[in-house]
Amino acid sequence: MIKSNQESADIEAKLSEIAEAFGRPAKQTLLFENYGKHVSEIYLILKNLGKRARILDLGGGLGVNLLCLRKLYGKDIGLYLIDQFEEYTKDNKMGSSATALKLMEESAISVVNQDFWVNPKLPYKSGFFDVVTVLSVIEHLPGHPLKLLKEIKRVLKIHGTIIVGGPNSISFIKRIKLLFGKHPYIPFNLWCRDRYYSHYREYTPEEYRFLLEMSGFSYIETIMSLEPLKTRTHNRYHKGNIGFLVTIALHAIHILDMFLPTLRPTVYCIAKKP
Repeated sequence: MIKSNQESADIEAKLSEIAEAFGRPAKQTLLFENYGKHVSEIYLILKNLGKRARILDLGGGLGVNLLCLRKLYGKDIGLYLIDQFEEYTKDNKMGSSATALKLMEESAISVVNQDFWVNPKLPYKSGFFDVVTVLSVIEHLPGHPLKLLKEIKRVLKIHGTIIVGGPNSISFIKRIKLLFGKHPYIPFNLWCRDRYYSHYREYTPEEYRFLLEMSGFSYIETIMSLEPLKTRTHNRYHKGNIGFLVTIALHAIHILDMFLPTLRPTVYCIAKKP
């Protein structure tokens, strides 16, 4: 995914503004832990979004991408978000949903609180949207996403764009975890809680394509996203030999991902409604 320095700078500047509005500790999450994710996703959306377009962010959480798009595009685009917000309490690292909902209201972002796993019927007429994004969502569903993807196809315009993104189940770091007897993505203590919000099933790059093909999409482009080094190494520079070895290992993984795209941690698929 090639971005010019100016494009990255523009996106990062708006992301920093949004992070300031959210405050701590969300600011650290947005500008370090999830920095690469948001910059890559906003870039992909901008490349597929025309003027006067409507975009739906399905499962968009606290609306960070849409808030940035509003600052980048002004009022020329229609912004819509559907999600349920029960996980966003004061104990969440992003804070409670109250701040985000207020920011989205001020930014004229239409928000619908809906559990689209229980009720996949989206509250929009057919052919309403130019772009629908489904980013870091389908791995959280307790079953396959085909009904949801077909419903997204319904609300997209002819030749409209869907952008699906999520973790690569066969990334290098997950293979290393398995090699050492670790579960590749679910911390066991999270799985054992009464409320579970983590990943049920992750997909390979080829499986993302299969899901889109089975749902009737075409012209599918797959992009393997390289996680920025500053994201990988944030808060991992520790004193002593162990910290030094961890830092070296993270740099080595980053170099490996640069030359072996199929082992990168994140997959994005861009497809069209024929």
